[in-house]
Amino acid sequence: MEYRQARSKKLSFKGEAKCAKRAADSSSNSSAPTKRKSKKRNREPEGDKCQSTTGWVPIESLEDLEGPIALYHRDEQLYALAIPPKEEMQARADTNEQAPALYTLDNASLMESEPLSVEQVFAVRRSVPMAGPADAEATMYSLKSFVGTYLSADRHGRLSCASTAIGALEMWTPVLLPDRGDGAIAFMIRPPGVSEDRFLSAETNNTAPEGRPAVLTGSTLPVRIHALGTSIGYSQVFFAKCQAAIKQKRQQAIAATAADSIVGVAPMSGNLAVDEATQAKRFQSFQGGRPRPTAERSMPDLNSAKQAGKYGEGLLDRREKTKSDQVLSDDTSSKTIWLLGIIAATTSTANIVDEPVVVGHNAAIVVLERMAFSPLAIAEAGCSLPTLLDSVLLATGERNDVYAWATGDASVATLKPDLRIALTYPATQKHIDKHRRQLRKWVSETPELYARITKPFIDSQPTSRVQWVHNILSKQVESEHIVFEDPDPDNGFIIVPDLKWDATNTDNMYLVAIVHRRDLRSLRDLTSNHLPLLNNLRSKAAVAAKKYGVSSDQLRLYVHYQPSYYHLHVHITNVLLEGKGMLAGRAHLLDSVIDNIGNIASDYYQRATIPYVLGSSDELWSHWTVQ
Repeated sequence: MEYRQARSKKLSFKGEAKCAKRAADSSSNSSAPTKRKSKKRNREPEGDKCQSTTGWVPIESLEDLEGPIALYHRDEQLYALAIPPKEEMQARADTNEQAPALYTLDNASLMESEPLSVEQVFAVRRSVPMAGPADAEATMYSLKSFVGTYLSADRHGRLSCASTAIGALEMWTPVLLPDRGDGAIAFMIRPPGVSEDRFLSAETNNTAPEGRPAVLTGSTLPVRIHALGTSIGYSQVFFAKCQAAIKQKRQQAIAATAADSIVGVAPMSGNLAVDEATQAKRFQSFQGGRPRPTAERSMPDLNSAKQAGKYGEGLLDRREKTKSDQVLSDDTSSKTIWLLGIIAATTSTANIVDEPVVVGHNAAIVVLERMAFSPLAIAEAGCSLPTLLDSVLLATGERNDVYAWATGDASVATLKPDLRIALTYPATQKHIDKHRRQLRKWVSETPELYARITKPFIDSQPTSRVQWVHNILSKQVESEHIVFEDPDPDNGFIIVPDLKWDATNTDNMYLVAIVHRRDLRSLRDLTSNHLPLLNNLRSKAAVAAKKYGVSSDQLRLYVHYQPSYYHLHVHITNVLLEGKGMLAGRAHLLDSVIDNIGNIASDYYQRATIPYVLGSSDELWSHWTVQ
């Protein structure tokens, strides 16, 4: 398939047109007399400078791979990897998959070829930017299309470009092949459920490898692409080209810091605040690398390091301890934000055994949540309304007749703390994916699909993921927070406050009942044999809630499916509390569960089709996509 003639024009990038104009002006005026000699006689002519930094050149290292990349495959002809244009997708049978394709570039040579459209350009970057050198994810990259989706491969080798988040299906390991030519590269991936590495491949016939399903490039294309190759051969060799300007800028930055004795530390001025800001601009993506400068007097450790001749190490250590690198997501309705960052590693990281920290052994997730106003706190402050308003620093305000509104800072007011901070440390990739902003997918799980997809997934979960639950049940931790306990091994449970509740505002009361039985992992495991346990829990939940002045007719009891962890637990909340965890597609009221298995069928949840919502980065969703 030839690429559309309408897009045969060379792409232009920011800055190139300006350079070309300067070069033309320089050429046209070269013979004109000048009255003033330039003071910068040795300056390189603008035209020559622009010519050396425009266009696309083969990559030479993995560093060149980060940024805009064009990928080609060479057979009898030259092909460009691209995302089909929207109008073409509408005419194809696989419109909902946004499958990538290879397009013929007639009469083109590899060295002279440049992308003709944004559809042929991928933004390549590390899948996990903060991964340490020893982490497997340090060599994994993602390929993002011009529409914001990522190139992915399922366990059947099918390619698509529909995911808007990075998961296991979107993490590729590039393999440089310098002996195959300039820019030669292969892309390796191991999707969940596959025991061996697979490679991005191009087949020059209209059939997929024997015994494999058809791939997603359409029957009319002379070359088909998939991820079924198990070794690097001719079909697995692609050629990557990057922008010359970006490559040159990166090489200049490397050369400028090559003489520095501290790897990864920029040249320093000696001013603590300036140097710290410089480090953040180079290494920190959160807020565009613009941290709030810190006064020198608040940096005693950095001052000591400077005096001891270890200034570079001190800056690096400070950046590692304080950097916030990503905003995972935010929720304006609950006034909550989730930040992914790095804090200093401690011996507690040794507790992770079955599940190593994917993004480095010092990754952390910090949750910042605005607290609700407490009438009791305002009353305890003992101040009148005018006094309270005077204590708020107003930033902006407007007025219309009797109505006025403003924004301000209430931190100076005599009120209780208004910010709740939660920490997950060390954070695994599962923790990160849970909080990262992602698309939501609706699935209907039949008993057959549960047996084929979900149950094997649940069975594969390591014990370490619920070790914290076992610690609560054995009273190794949080024993002082236990609200109620029934120690019976079959029908007993422990009730504790949920971490999302501040344990003060009863309107937001949120408790969790965790059963002692370890063979019950989800709603699917419940039968009429478990009615004594569920009825006991329902009645004792009312007893626990009375401690907070909440009556039984003010309680909402429910279980999640899918749950956030696979050990049966019941959520106990005040009916005044509303949240995403109570929405249809996840919450199942305990009263309904008891009625279903007690009055309809003992094995109701083994026979029922249960619909629910999954995130596109959810580990379970990756198992659904390969079916």
